[in-house]
Parts: sequence; structure tokens; C-alpha cells
Amino acid sequence: MKIVFVSGSLRGGGAERVLSLLANEFSMRHHNVTVITKAPECDYILNEKVKWKPIFRKDEIKTSAIDKISRRFKYLPRLFASIKSEKPDLIISFLVGMNGKIILISRLLNIPVIVSEHTNHRADMNLLSWIERRWVYKLADAVTVLTKYDYNNYYAHFLKNVYVMPNPVSFTPVDALSQREKIILVSGNLNRWSIKGFDNLLKLFSNVVTAYPDWKLKIAGSGEEGKKYLMQLANELNIQDNVEFLGFCPNIDEVMQQSSIFVLSSRYEGFGMVLVEAMSQGCPCISFDCTAGPNEIIRNGVDGILVEDQNMQQMECEIIRLIEDDKLCKELALNAIKNIQRFSVQKIADKWIELINKVVENHK
Repeated sequence: MKIVFVSGSLRGGGAERVLSLLANEFSMRHHNVTVITKAPECDYILNEKVKWKPIFRKDEIKTSAIDKISRRFKYLPRLFASIKSEKPDLIISFLVGMNGKIILISRLLNIPVIVSEHTNHRADMNLLSWIERRWVYKLADAVTVLTKYDYNNYYAHFLKNVYVMPNPVSFTPVDALSQREKIILVSGNLNRWSIKGFDNLLKLFSNVVTAYPDWKLKIAGSGEEGKKYLMQLANELNIQDNVEFLGFCPNIDEVMQQSSIFVLSSRYEGFGMVLVEAMSQGCPCISFDCTAGPNEIIRNGVDGILVEDQNMQQMECEIIRLIEDDKLCKELALNAIKNIQRFSVQKIADKWIELINKVVENHK
């Protein structure tokens, strides 16, 4: 089967990582896979059998207002032509904000399409996204959402073609626990520091490090504007010597294997893929029970710890509890490694292939 994925880019990010994992897995299952992106940037390794087609060349990506406007006018015609030239059996759109336009392109070309949402429905809600989700999505052959929360509380009320499709774990789960350093790890786009709750985490960590000065907070993720703000905040809190900014980490799995605690401090999430990743690497996880995803990943007290949403005092207490209780850390880590197998690439890809076959067959 010939499958075309459409995305904005393959830069560091949860949706982009998932796309690369699925594209590679589908190609290994002997499907013909093409990835079409708007930007000519790729942070992930694609299988040599996967074709990558950026819409714009690097020399076309300029920052002037005129160039940005020009690219907007050029994008849709080029995207239409690129999809048409591939003659795929199916389109999978990972381009939130453009999903509606890709649905319309698919209808014009008479190609079945699956659109994939990668944030919770409340996160980016405005009039245009409301219209797109409630009305344009009805023209798609299928819509995938990340959590039962989104399905039950929103999409199932007006769509019949919606399916829950969790993200797969990116890494092979470790088979043994390694020696851990005194590191608390967080990960995410630094420019989205408010969404990720990195500001609150720094303030909270300033209390923790007062009692445990030999512990470090490591923040993995790119984003220069966010890094500048967070470094300034760390300086104001006088914890700059205990905070390390790692940038984009292609070896984040190794960092997770070195860390003693992983914290998800987000104010909201689409799914919380970093939790799945950290759990697979035997890193004990603590997360706010935010909207949406963490409580569909962590089984509280069994393979991780859920904290009342944005309860800073409780989060601080739970971090300290893990710092002090090595036995609990090992118990949570071992259960996480075992339980996270339900999110393996193979199992999630099986669900995708089942849906893809259903969509293509129904479209005939």
C-alpha cells in the first residue's frame, strides 16, 4: 500500500517523533511510505525506504515578511501537486491547523484521508479550530485522537469516524535498572515553557535543592526564547548552578537511564509521550494529573505517581519522597518497564494498520 504522511516539519517534537516511528515501521512492513513536510528540516532518522519530500527548499526559507507571505500563497498549490504526483492509496495528516485543508485536498483527489490530532481538544480551541473539528472533520474517512478523555468528552459527541490512537513508545524498554545519578529530568519545547510548566517547576525545585543541594535539575529541549527566560528565572531563584539546559537531545533515552526522577509539570498535555519514554527507560515518573493523558499512562502508586493538577506543595512532597525512598523508586521503575509494553511501536502500528485497511476498503 502507498501511504503519504503530511506534516509541518520533522523537527524535534512529540507528533514528529511519532510520525517518524510509524513511517519507519510501515516501511518495514513493506508499505510504500512518503513523508511530505512544509519545512526542509529533519531531526529524526528515517528508514532508507521512506521517501521524504519537503515542500520548500532551504534557500526558500527566509524571514522577511514578504517571503513569509509568499510561502503562504505557494504552500497549498505545491502541497496539492506533491500529493497528486505520489498517487497514494491513503493520506495521513499530522498537520494540526491544516488538517481541514488536507481533507479538502483529499476530496478533490478522491484519496482516503485520516487526520490525526496531537493535542487535547481544549488546548488550541478557537473559532476556526471549532469549525474545522466539528464540521470539516466529518468529511475525513477517519480521525484519530490520543486519549479516551478527548474521545468521551468531545469528539464522540459529533463524529462517528473517530478512534483513540495512543502514541507509541519511542525506545526499546530497558531490561534492567542501571545506577542512577542525582538528577531530576524534564523534557519539552522550551518556547512552550508556560504550557510545560517549567516556570513553576523551577520555583518548586528551588525549595527542593535547599534541602538536597547535591541534586540537579536537567531540562531537555530546544527553544532559544524560552531558554533565555528560564535561565533568567533560575538566576533570580539562585539555583543556576543546579539547573542544566541540555538542548535538543537525540540521545534522550540515555539521559533518562541516568536520571533518578522524571517530572511532567505541564499545565496541559495532548498525551504526554515523554512519560511513556521515561517509563520505558526505568526512570521513576511523577506527573500532574493534568488534561489530558497522564492518568491514561500512569497507574498511580503502581508504575508512577500522579499529583493533583497544579498542586505545587504535593508535587514538592512527592519529589522529596522519591529522593528519600530508593525502594519505592525501584518498585515504580520495574512496574513501569513491564506495563509500558502496551504502548510498543509494534502494538500501536498494528492498530494503525487495522484502521488503514478499514478506511481504504470502505473508500472503494
